[in-house]
Amino acid sequence: MSAVAFSPDGSHLATASWDQTVRLWETTTGQQTGQLTDHTRGASAVAFSPDGTQLATGGGWDGTTRLWDTASGRELAAMIALSDGWAVLLPDGSYKVAGEGTEDTLWWAINTLRFDAGDLDGHIPSIHRLPEDHVLPR
Repeated sequence: MSAVAFSPDGSHLATASWDQTVRLWETTTGQQTGQLTDHTRGASAVAFSPDGTQLATGGGWDGTTRLWDTASGRELAAMIALSDGWAVLLPDGSYKVAGEGTEDTLWWAINTLRFDAGDLDGHIPSIHRLPEDHVLPR
């Protein structure tokens, strides 16, 4: 286990582990209520939102921060640190890039071909860039 966090009301506990999992537990029964498994190399941090409805997890070695719905265990977003900014990837295939010089940093690799951010927009419906003013889901 690499990190632990209690929900704001104390009813749940989140644990991060080097086995790439984040587990949710009920504190009164000690029963596991969920398991989040999208980190590809060990989970190293966990933090609940102030209202306890979301959980942020950090994968120190996979370079991602992920945001989850605590009730369903559904991943809401994956954030990837870029050299001078961030890329936010949403489960529906949409993404948003923010920061200086990030245009050349985010790209998609399919087989042996490289596509820059925006190149596949309009060709693959499941991948599309969100407009600058698009508000990300909460």
